[in-house]
Amino acid sequence: MVADQLEISGIVRNEPDGSVYIEAQGKLSELETFIEKIKTSPTPSGKVEKLVITKIPPIDYSSFQITY
Repeated sequence: MVADQLEISGIVRNEPDGSVYIEAQGKLSELETFIEKIKTSPTPSGKVEKLVITKIPPIDYSSFQITY
């Protein structure tokens, strides 16, 4: 998983409206790479049409997990 390779921690989940919600934390350079990889996903189901980035207070995530 890209997040693991970049040592990004946080969560990802599919929302009822079809969007994907991600909370990610890590070093700034790794976060920038993570965002670029998300934006350029090669799979049709991973196509990014809109990206909204919001800073939130840090949460003590120990890994990157899929939540439901």
